[in-house]
Amino acid sequence: HTYLLSDGQRMTLRHQDHRSYRIDRQAEIVSDTHRVELVSSRADVLTSYRQMIGERFPPEPHAPAWVKDMILLEVYPKYYEGGFKGIAARLPAYREIGFNTLYLMPHWLGGYSPIDPSAIDSAYGTEEDLKELVRTAHQLGMHVLFDMVIHGFNKKSPLPVEHPEYFIHDEQGNLVLHRTWQSITCDWASPAYQQYMSDLVIHDVEKYDIDGYRVDAATYKSPNWDPRIPYPAYKSGTAAPELLGKMLQSLRTRKPEAI
Repeated sequence: HTYLLSDGQRMTLRHQDHRSYRIDRQAEIVSDTHRVELVSSRADVLTSYRQMIGERFPPEPHAPAWVKDMILLEVYPKYYEGGFKGIAARLPAYREIGFNTLYLMPHWLGGYSPIDPSAIDSAYGTEEDLKELVRTAHQLGMHVLFDMVIHGFNKKSPLPVEHPEYFIHDEQGNLVLHRTWQSITCDWASPAYQQYMSDLVIHDVEKYDIDGYRVDAATYKSPNWDPRIPYPAYKSGTAAPELLGKMLQSLRTRKPEAI
């Protein structure tokens, strides 16, 4: 994280590295390269930033054409009387005013603190109701995105007990809670967790015929100090791009136009 502080006369650049390492003797840690530019206007800032983003984070080369014309409607099922059925009933009106993509916020058991991301929350309807919602959207020429939470699981979930290898541990071997959401934190670098998430996206696209995901909380987390892992501790919290890449690859084995 980089911070700029100024009193109008003097500017200070402060860099804080939140990554964690076990530093052995003779070890050397090198941070990423940072670039500071001084410009005269907000327009110059935006021009420079756009150029940098285009170079460092170029658009995904295989993004389907429909993405460029996406007009996204964010919908939370709990705000709709009738849940999935209530949303489906309103889709023709939403489509008429221009929306062509439906982004469905959490519909599974536990919501943003997942208990079981493959189980429907009965408060919103049934699996068949959700399938019918997706079918209705497709018939109207709309694409459908599900939410996808990758940061952790609810304490009520059986998954941490059944598969502790999916999760981050402290130096005493205890499961770690996310400092913000208090969910049990997933290890993004774990091959077992990556396979679980790849299987989950295949389950969703085969069962509901969705067109992709919006991902929740794919930012840095605490390290995994479990001594049995074969990779550096910090990778557990920084491997989101690797995880998402594998999920996207799995998704596109079933639907090449998915995002």
